[in-house]
Amino acid sequence: MSTRAPPRYAIARPNGILSVPATTTLGTSRTAIPRLKVVIRRLPPGLTQAEFEEALGEEWKVGGDRVDWAVYKIGKLSTDPVKPTRPARAYLHLTKQEYLGVLSEKVRETNFVVAKASVGDVVLLGPPIVEFAPYGRIPSNKVRKDARQGTIDQDPEFIDFLESLTNPTIKAAPSEPTNDSEVNKAEVMAVTPLIQYLRDKKANKGKEVVLQAKITKHARPESKESKNPQTPDKKTSPKSLKESTPPVDKRSASAIKVEKAARDAVRVLNKQAITAIKNPAVSSVAPTTTTTSLPSSAAPATPAAP
Repeated sequence: MSTRAPPRYAIARPNGILSVPATTTLGTSRTAIPRLKVVIRRLPPGLTQAEFEEALGEEWKVGGDRVDWAVYKIGKLSTDPVKPTRPARAYLHLTKQEYLGVLSEKVRETNFVVAKASVGDVVLLGPPIVEFAPYGRIPSNKVRKDARQGTIDQDPEFIDFLESLTNPTIKAAPSEPTNDSEVNKAEVMAVTPLIQYLRDKKANKGKEVVLQAKITKHARPESKESKNPQTPDKKTSPKSLKESTPPVDKRSASAIKVEKAARDAVRVLNKQAITAIKNPAVSSVAPTTTTTSLPSSAAPATPAAP
């Protein structure tokens, strides 16, 4: 019979620190992977790959004992001041870590001869330098093969497709519905929710119009007293309308002028007569006579002597 160990509890210390076993803090030790991929920067923009390999020497070519993978990125010479020149760079993967110092010393001592004479370009801030590549992995040489490659002739879906091309099946025409129930069912299936919503909205709108007409019809008519008195009644006879309309003076302008002059003369005579009645002495001493010329057509008629 196996005996189980009692559970282990952490005991709090007076200062608040808990005792933790050392095994929980120490993880599995991992061996550090050496960084063997480097990049050579600040190479002249006009330097080609052949000139770069010739300057470094045969021992730094791919396939030797020191380098097993390499990629060269050629630079770009720009004559446009807006677009700066891009220097060249080379990526190398070394086989051993002790070759890092040797390669750095070799690049520092090497004088790269460029046919395009771009060694002293402004974009080169200093001599070539060796750095670790940002991404340390290199592409694998393994070629992945698809297990289903070349087996399309055995695919059942592809076989059915080929058969449908060689022997096309003719679909039978849909039979016409014989019963009314089938017709209604087909119509219901053809109606979409949007069409049904529009139909319901139209039906409700018609009901609202009918209800509004009934409310207007049964509403209490306005009293006659509330009507505008200035608005003539529809039953008023044309004769009463004609009498209520003020007469229009159809005389000429000359006749109106003569009548006005006669009225002014009569007013002046009346005023003189009133003055003579109030002051008879003045009227007897210095009688005044005011004559107003009237047109012949407007002269007042003299009454005949008795």
